[in-house]
Amino acid sequence: MPRRKASWAIWVWTAIMALSTILTVTNASNGCPSEDSLCELIFGSIGGIIIVMMLVPVWFIGFIVTLLIWLLTRQKKTDTHGLRE
Repeated sequence: MPRRKASWAIWVWTAIMALSTILTVTNASNGCPSEDSLCELIFGSIGGIIIVMMLVPVWFIGFIVTLLIWLLTRQKKTDTHGLRE
């Protein structure tokens, strides 16, 4: 289990983006009439690919930002060589 808040932010960001990608791809062709196969092709397959191509870079940029925050907020380990201050 992650102990730092930035670790949780990375996991939450990834889960939100994965869920939004899955939901938008599965619901892409819901507005089409039932007998229109061209509409289902355009909004189902091609639209799903376009949505994924737009959401993955957004996820990656957010992942890089939260990763940088995670790296910059980690605690520094100081080595005192057994000396007390």
